[in-house]
Amino acid sequence: MSTYQKKDGDISVFTNHSDNANAPAFKGNVVLQGIEYQVSLWRRQGAKGEFLAGKLQVKVEVVDRQAPAQSYTSKPEPHGDDLPF
Repeated sequence: MSTYQKKDGDISVFTNHSDNANAPAFKGNVVLQGIEYQVSLWRRQGAKGEFLAGKLQVKVEVVDRQAPAQSYTSKPEPHGDDLPF
């Protein structure tokens, strides 16, 4: 495992190999103010030629889908007349 720590402003973008025509041509990540974002870039054609259009999204960790889901079977507590509002 790598010990490299990304620094603020570091960006890494790689070619995205996908059969989906709507998928981004490039994907990667960037760190801004200590928050990691996913980068997606699409090739577009404009009046002055080809350019890249992109999107940034906060990187969300994938939850382990093999873990059993928690079940909430208890009913909410009824509120009495002692509410402060």
